[in-house]
Amino acid sequence: MKTMELEDHALTERERKNVSILEAIKRYGPISRTDISKLTKLNIVTVSNYVNNFIEQGLVIEKGLDISSGGRRPTIVVLNPKSSYVVGVDLGVFHVLTVLADLEGNIISHSRSDRPRDTADNVVSTLTREIEKTIQSSGVDPKKIRGIQIGASGVIDREVGTIRCTEGVASIYVPITSLLSDRFKMPVKLEHDVTTAAYGEWSLGAGTDVDIMLFMYSGVGCGMIINGEIYHGISGPPARSRSRISWTSATSGSATSRP
Repeated sequence: MKTMELEDHALTERERKNVSILEAIKRYGPISRTDISKLTKLNIVTVSNYVNNFIEQGLVIEKGLDISSGGRRPTIVVLNPKSSYVVGVDLGVFHVLTVLADLEGNIISHSRSDRPRDTADNVVSTLTREIEKTIQSSGVDPKKIRGIQIGASGVIDREVGTIRCTEGVASIYVPITSLLSDRFKMPVKLEHDVTTAAYGEWSLGAGTDVDIMLFMYSGVGCGMIINGEIYHGISGPPARSRSRISWTSATSGSATSRP
């Protein structure tokens, strides 16, 4: 498996197929290979090859037989939620909330701490300590943790990993994503809190049945999901590489990155 990069870029064709098939299994499983083919508009042979690869990796498991509409009963597949885990961090104005979750969004462990309001170094130290605490208390094999997602308020530079705060707290003009990635040896993604919340709601909450969603947050923020992709506006990446923040970016085998 290649090292996963989380920087914004256009997906290769193979990566896009990986992501599409895994997304279908996550959102609609248990599901047959035939239904995955219909949802993704990929031919059944391609779908079967990818699904078989996911089964070999332990990412997907077979779960019985579906009802037949004629002929052989199709085998249905589901996501294996315990095959991989992710860490989520809410870097709020007053607190730092950290969770470790499986691929179905079930929280395995969590921690909460006050956010330092003085220096960027203290914020980074607090983030490091809380992430360590959450991982250690989970009992999960660290090798199964695929990435860290940070949601934060303020003016964010996703590429550099810095945050200019406007709430009376110290701005973070150090590359927070690089520092944490070096410390924990895994990809780290930084995004606006409203955007992170919007994608979470679309992926696992009330927005799972819609293609386009507007998510109002804290009375002043708005996250936009258009056809399953995060819309950043004119300041964000180009249309072909709009961000998709999802567990599949960290667990899609050959699909080693997800813009």
